[in-house]
Amino acid sequence: MKRFIMALVLVSLCFLAISASCAEESEIIKSGEWSYHVLDDGSLMLDMYYGEMHGLAIPRFIDDKPVTAINGGGIPSSTVKSVTIHDAISQIVYNPFYACNTLNEIEVNPDNPYFTVIEGALVSKSDNRLICYPGGLSETKYEIPDGIKVIGQRAFSLSQVLKEVIIPESVEVIEDSAFYTSTQLESIMIPEGVQTIGANTFESCISLTKVVLPDSLCSIGDHAFFRCSALEEIVIPQNVEEIGDCAFSFCALSEVIVPEGVLRIGQQAFSSCSKLTRVVLPGTLKEIGMGAFRNCGIKEVVIPEGVTNIGDGAFFSRELDSVTVPDSVIEIGRSAFRGSDKMVVIVGRGSYAETYCKDNEIAFTYAN
Repeated sequence: MKRFIMALVLVSLCFLAISASCAEESEIIKSGEWSYHVLDDGSLMLDMYYGEMHGLAIPRFIDDKPVTAINGGGIPSSTVKSVTIHDAISQIVYNPFYACNTLNEIEVNPDNPYFTVIEGALVSKSDNRLICYPGGLSETKYEIPDGIKVIGQRAFSLSQVLKEVIIPESVEVIEDSAFYTSTQLESIMIPEGVQTIGANTFESCISLTKVVLPDSLCSIGDHAFFRCSALEEIVIPQNVEEIGDCAFSFCALSEVIVPEGVLRIGQQAFSSCSKLTRVVLPGTLKEIGMGAFRNCGIKEVVIPEGVTNIGDGAFFSRELDSVTVPDSVIEIGRSAFRGSDKMVVIVGRGSYAETYCKDNEIAFTYAN
């Protein structure tokens, strides 16, 4: 775990270093246990904490300049147990404490007009955003307070204890990586009103077995459920139009029914779901991304009329017996159907798919 956290720290430092090179005023300066950069108004944003305090008070001044902001991921300490935020902090980019797995208490000065603590969690007052649930708390179940509208970026990231999080109906947005690598999380029910699941939201939640998605959902982000290796079932709502890249890669799904309305299945969206043996694709579908169903257990697939593009290696698999390709397809990537010596492509006479099979020496037969 320590190596993992250190890796995250290095990634954060690399990102900060790249950002710092963009403009002279954003140069990162190290001073004592902190590094910071100067904002346009002359105040400081804290970028990284290097100390080992158990009780950490965010400084009011560094090098005679006022501290008003904290960058995301800036306090990756494995020793900090409590944090006090003073009343002049007006900006927190996203959860500064997501790699701080010992943190069990956050205190905000009651005179701070921007942030507060509600039932243990750090919350932004202006948009009712839950910024941080302390990773060092021992409870296995947490009910997000009613009234919270946004679950912020990495708010529950790296939690090693939580098994269940109850999300109230007030929540409208779940931001990127909100539950990233919450390894003990077993179930989640997303309420009606949420329209998008952000990128990496539940990535590497390896204990996640039950997910309920709302009918209001329109988009499933890249890597949203990537490496949720215990997830065996998912019902994709009717309003979803796009399934992002690697959204369900390395899951334990056995069947996927993609509903009518979905226009695009992203690159590697279901790749390496080795238990996946059945997939149903909708008539609204236009594009199947590169490697979308690569290395799955599917034996037979019917691509519906209306699909125009099939990406490289989209159905590459040793298990595949047959693929039916409609006349609407005008582009097929390399090795889209490779991997199995017994595989036959079913095509229309004079179709692009027929020409593709001939050019690539792939066995085919006619649909009629």
